[in-house]
Amino acid sequence: SCFSSPNHAPLIDPLARVRTAPRRLRFGGMETALKRFLQSALGEYVSGGLRVDTSKFPLTLSNLKLNERKIQEEMDEEGPVPFELSHGSIGSITVNPGWTGVDIRLTDIALTLSFSATRALQWA
Repeated sequence: SCFSSPNHAPLIDPLARVRTAPRRLRFGGMETALKRFLQSALGEYVSGGLRVDTSKFPLTLSNLKLNERKIQEEMDEEGPVPFELSHGSIGSITVNPGWTGVDIRLTDIALTLSFSATRALQWA
């Protein structure tokens, strides 16, 4: 083994605990960081909040309804835009952590915008 030599006692493998620890413990710090990141980045934009269970990976959140009011507030931040968000959803968010980073994929993002002539006059 690379952690022993024929003339010396075996060396201590610095990663032994990491390699033999349950997957849950190996990614413990990352799980907490991912949960906090997802909550802070997306939580207020999803109706009913975002419930993240980091007990297994890849983490998948499905059929999320967007908080139209919050997104409209963001759209109107610098003054009313001529569109109103009437519906929004995300089909799924998949989060897959690895040793060097995290892969996050969003699918089936749908936004329904209605045009408002009154808002368009205010926007002009």
